[in-house]
Amino acid sequence: MLAVGANRVIRVCQQIGVPMSVMVAEDRSMCVQPHQVVRTAWIDIDVCRLGFRSVMSPEAVEKKFRRLLNIGEAAPWPPIVGHWESGHFLVDDGRHDYLAALMLGRQKLFVCWLEGIEATTDQASSQAARPGESRRTVWPTLPAQAE
Repeated sequence: MLAVGANRVIRVCQQIGVPMSVMVAEDRSMCVQPHQVVRTAWIDIDVCRLGFRSVMSPEAVEKKFRRLLNIGEAAPWPPIVGHWESGHFLVDDGRHDYLAALMLGRQKLFVCWLEGIEATTDQASSQAARPGESRRTVWPTLPAQAE
């Protein structure tokens, strides 16, 4: 039932032209389109915010807290999923991990998000390649994330 609802949301967003930065299909999974790239980084925990604040189970947060205690300064995989908005990282999936990291007093958080990439071609895009020819796609270099 969740997949049917998610597909409906995707179709409506595509029809009205609303860009979706991250669509969470299951717990900690993302739907990545061919024109997107997944970025990961260690970011300051102070720039993170909860994307939504529905009710959470204290036991689930405690479970994540204990897991972070066991792995030390390392980060679990898959990372916390979110998106950037007005200079803040909004947590879409992984809010229990985020709260556990806050409770432990961590300064950095390992996160991931989707970014769009634009391809450019050697030839004008309006010209079709002739049979037997191939086009070389040049993907632009992406800037490094500031620490």
